[in-house]
Amino acid sequence: MLEKIKGIILDSQDFSADTGVPRKLEIETMSGKATICMGVRRCGKSTYMLQLIEQLLA
Repeated sequence: MLEKIKGIILDSQDFSADTGVPRKLEIETMSGKATICMGVRRCGKSTYMLQLIEQLLA
């Protein structure tokens, strides 16, 4: 089971999603605190977070 989980994690690290048009949104963060993104269903929360991750990695 542990090997299966490791495989899933490795596969997801190579995953590259098409995140479409960049969102014009700014989220304020606080050092040492978790940042959350809330919204109604299907409003683009996951897409926005993937775009933010790509910006941080660049």
